Amino acid sequence: MVSENAFIKLSMRILYLSKNLEKYKAANYQKEFLNALAKKTSLFVYGPGYIYFDKNKDLKHIINIYGPFDVIFAGHAWLDDINLEIDPWPRSGLSKIKIKKFLFINKEYTNLRRKLRWIKENKLNCVFSHHQDCKKWQKKCGTKFIFIPFAFDDNYFFYSQKKRQYDLAFSGVLQNSIIEVQSDLRIRILKRLYFTFFNVPLFKRKKYRHLSIFWNSIPNNFWGKILSRIFKFYKFLNINHYAQLQRNSKVYFNSKSPLNLISPRYFENVASGCVIITEKNNEIRNFLPRSSYTEFSKDLSNFDQILNQSIAKSNLQKNKLKKNSAIVKKKHNWNIRIKKVLKIMKIF
Repeated sequence: MVSENAFIKLSMRILYLSKNLEKYKAANYQKEFLNALAKKTSLFVYGPGYIYFDKNKDLKHIINIYGPFDVIFAGHAWLDDINLEIDPWPRSGLSKIKIKKFLFINKEYTNLRRKLRWIKENKLNCVFSHHQDCKKWQKKCGTKFIFIPFAFDDNYFFYSQKKRQYDLAFSGVLQNSIIEVQSDLRIRILKRLYFTFFNVPLFKRKKYRHLSIFWNSIPNNFWGKILSRIFKFYKFLNINHYAQLQRNSKVYFNSKSPLNLISPRYFENVASGCVIITEKNNEIRNFLPRSSYTEFSKDLSNFDQILNQSIAKSNLQKNKLKKNSAIVKKKHNWNIRIKKVLKIMKIF
C-alpha cells in the first residue's frame, strides 16, 4: 500500500518560482517552507539567483525543457516588497499558462495594491497567506485566498531540560521600517530595561541588574545601526545559534508583528520551552496553549510583575512547559502546513 506522503511525492510535480534564498539571512520561514515542500513533492525551483535562470525566456520554454509540471507555485520571495516592478520575471507569460497557479503572498503590509493587481492579471487559482483576515482581498482579485498560519522547524526548535542561562531574552528588529504598521513597544521595553543611546542598549538599569538578560536588537535608526556595527552591540545569529538561544532562555519577549501576524517566533518559543512574555493579543489564544504565555498591559504598568511571574513559572512548571512544547510540535510544524497546502492544491 502506498502511503499518503508517497502518493503526493509521486503525483505532484511543482515548478516553484522563487529568488535564490541560499544567502538570504532574514525570515527563516521562507527557506523552511521551501525545504519542507521539497520533502513532500517533486520540486523544481526557478528564479533569479539560480545559474540556469534566463529572464529572456518565457514559461512555455521552461516548461518544455524541465516539465511537465502539475502546478506552478510562486513562493514567499517572488513578489518584491519595495520596488514598483514587483515581478522579477515580467516576460514570463504567466497569465497565459493554463497549468494550475498558486502564490504564497508575503508581507501584506507593503506593496499590497501592486501585489493584488499582479494576482488578478495573472489569473491565479488560489493565494495562500499568513494573514488571518486574508479573505477580504478575494473580491478585489477574483481569486480565492486561504489562510495558512506560520509554523516552525522542529529540526531546530525543541525542548531541552538543561539548565537555562538567561532569565529573559530577545533578538530581532526593534521596529519595522514602515513604522505605521508596528508599534514602538519593543523600543519602550528596551528603554525600560537599559540605559540607551540611539536605541542601542548600553547597560542595564539598576532595577534589572540581578537578571541575566540576552538582548540582541537591530536599532531602528541610522546612528544606532552605525554604533551597533562598530561596537558589535548586535550580532547576527544563524539558525543554530538562534535556536540554542531559545533553549537557553527561561522567558522570551515577543510582540505583535505588522498586521498582528502570529509570527514563527511564537511557535519556536513554545517548542523550545520558553515562557512567552507579550502584550495582550486575542489572536495568540487561537494557536498556543494558554499556559505557554503571559500578557502585560500595553502601558507596561504591570510589566515587572508579569516578568517575575513568568520567570517563576519557568522554574516551577517545567513539566507543563514540556507538554506545551509537544502540543505545538504536533499542531504547528511546517510538515503539517505543507500537507494542508498540498491537499488544497489537489482540489483546484
